[in-house]
Amino acid sequence: MSSNFIVVADYKRHSFALRLDFNLQRSTHDTPAGSKDVSSTNDVYNLLSTYAEKLMNDTRETILRSLLEPTTEFRYHNYDLMVQKLKDLNAKYPNITSLYTIGKSTENRDLWVIIISDQPLIHEPGEPEVKYIGNMHGDESVGRECLILLIEYLCMNYEKSEYITQLVNNVRIHIMPTMNPDGFEYEYKQSQHGQGLGR
Repeated sequence: MSSNFIVVADYKRHSFALRLDFNLQRSTHDTPAGSKDVSSTNDVYNLLSTYAEKLMNDTRETILRSLLEPTTEFRYHNYDLMVQKLKDLNAKYPNITSLYTIGKSTENRDLWVIIISDQPLIHEPGEPEVKYIGNMHGDESVGRECLILLIEYLCMNYEKSEYITQLVNNVRIHIMPTMNPDGFEYEYKQSQHGQGLGR
């Protein structure tokens, strides 16, 4: 396949253009260690797309019934409970999770993120990475709890559901349940919702 592109740049008030012509050819070399074969990757994404289609039609109920769900009673997690839940899930599923912090909040709380993937500590070439962030505003707590449940849901169903297993094996998922733990803690202690400064 023959291609070309032109780069136009401005450097220290001097404009210039560069034309690059090149030919793409199929490699005859072995796939480097750690990288994924494109054809097998495409097969996986086709499989995941097929599941997405099934979830939108009449086979949806069959698929949903086959998935495990967290059995613990729903509750709102304050900061300490949330951190303990993330650490417990990381300890229970160490092969597919990794827990890290991206820094501290204004009130010095760690901002925790959990990675879910078959190789959570490796950036695999060609593997997409997605990030979910919840609770940006302290008084918006539903997203925070949904992400905590999503983490548990993905971990529980790994190697039990083909769809979840393929998803975890082929996508590196970063989940940050709360970006605003200080605001949540403030709102969590209020007797009336929406009256505080948690936002």
